[in-house]
Amino acid sequence: MKLRNKFIVLAITISLIPTTIGGFIVYDSAKTMLMKSLEDRLQGIATVQETHVNACLDNLSDVLRIISVKTFMKSSLDLYNKTGDIKLRNHLIDNLNETKAYGTDILEISIFDSYGKVIVSTDSGKIGTIAKNEPGVTTDAKHCGLTDVLKGDKKRLQTAITIHSSCPLVLDGRLIGTIGVIWDAGKLIRITSDYTGLGLSGETLLAKRAYGGDAFFIVPLRFDKKAALTTKVSKLDTKAAITHALSKEEGFLFSATDYRGKEVIAATRYIDKADWGLVVKIDKPEALAQ
Repeated sequence: MKLRNKFIVLAITISLIPTTIGGFIVYDSAKTMLMKSLEDRLQGIATVQETHVNACLDNLSDVLRIISVKTFMKSSLDLYNKTGDIKLRNHLIDNLNETKAYGTDILEISIFDSYGKVIVSTDSGKIGTIAKNEPGVTTDAKHCGLTDVLKGDKKRLQTAITIHSSCPLVLDGRLIGTIGVIWDAGKLIRITSDYTGLGLSGETLLAKRAYGGDAFFIVPLRFDKKAALTTKVSKLDTKAAITHALSKEEGFLFSATDYRGKEVIAATRYIDKADWGLVVKIDKPEALAQ
């Protein structure tokens, strides 16, 4: 190549350097802005979903406490425990049925004695059974609130997922029994089934801590409607966003996986009231294509 031509090539190359550098700067800046936008969006949705879930739990707790502090009901229970008067028992059952009618999400209410035996219930078939055979009920004198989320008895309760809670009944400083309430989990499902702002692959995941520490999903998932109380993610899967949430690691994950093993971008929250993990996520390819 002639010297003159070499100088021309060199001049063109030198002139392109600022353009190339500028291009990289523009690309990097655009990528940073995209990531910030995604983070803000997912964090915002996660905050909203966390607020809705906590509000649902607060409502459950408030109603449970209102039921448990009824002095007249506790006095009737105490007298029935002492006398065994059938009229008192029937009156208690009527009272529970009236209470159940006022709570649209209440499926069943039962009262247990201090030994765990069902004294009265809105389900007459359970009267006389022992609480140890009733999942999600505790006769702990100090506990008042959520006990578990379990599969519903479709034949008896006609629902797939139920929330269980219980509260001690104390009269004059004495534990006289425990009240247990079973709720329809429909509100939780409606919250997590809202995909607004999450495109075609985004969703909200909600999981409890299974025995052993694995994440156990408690609501249907966008790509697995039968996942509730059937699908788990191992606590050893440290890439899974839900593992971070149940580990109380709240924040933004640019690179994580979901229950399908797919790479996602996610925001995580820990629901302290129930020891649940909440994740709002979107598949990474869809997120980066926006």
